[in-house]
Amino acid sequence: MIKFIFQTLLKITTIVFIILLPFGANSQNAIFVKGGTNYNFLGIGFEPGYGDRFGYTLGLGGILKVGNNMIASPEVSYSRKTLDLFTPLYINETYTNSDVRLGLNYVDVAAHFGYGGLFEPGADDDFDSTTLLMLFAGPQVSFLTSQDNRLITESEKMEIAEIERIQNYIIGMNAGISFGISNFYFDARYFIPFNSFLELDTYGDALQSMSLTVGYTFMIR
Repeated sequence: MIKFIFQTLLKITTIVFIILLPFGANSQNAIFVKGGTNYNFLGIGFEPGYGDRFGYTLGLGGILKVGNNMIASPEVSYSRKTLDLFTPLYINETYTNSDVRLGLNYVDVAAHFGYGGLFEPGADDDFDSTTLLMLFAGPQVSFLTSQDNRLITESEKMEIAEIERIQNYIIGMNAGISFGISNFYFDARYFIPFNSFLELDTYGDALQSMSLTVGYTFMIR
């Protein structure tokens, strides 16, 4: 089922961008780089406050104007997500009496479609000044590339092996708002996962996140 959803999202994204690309050929478009923080937390399958922790993200993407109020925005980013899991904890068939801090590294691939205004006229040269206000949503697939986990005691932190039950990918969607002025780019979003964080667990164990990023846009034709 997850494989089918993943393949369907990729097919839909590819088809939509192929269709929209000719409409943006003569528009003012942009690429952007960005970085910022993310706040990660587990779903209702865990007790309140369980696992909440901040991480960070770095990425790049594009902004394609495809109509008076329509914008397409593909994006690729690296995200570092951390979580604190409290004892007692069962990992890799072993119980531990120490708290565990997960360090999870993901590559995120997203395709956003938004409604708003892009590159308002008014400057002598439109490429010297940009404004952007966009409400957006779209699919995202996050691939787990590595883990950096630690046992935490009162006196030390010790590295531990990767946790086998963590899913290798997360399929979901983003929803948020982007704002830009004078080439600076600000973004706030909420990621909604469709599959569980741990294998064989319920949707309540989903890894959710909110992020705030700041970036810079480069105009292109």
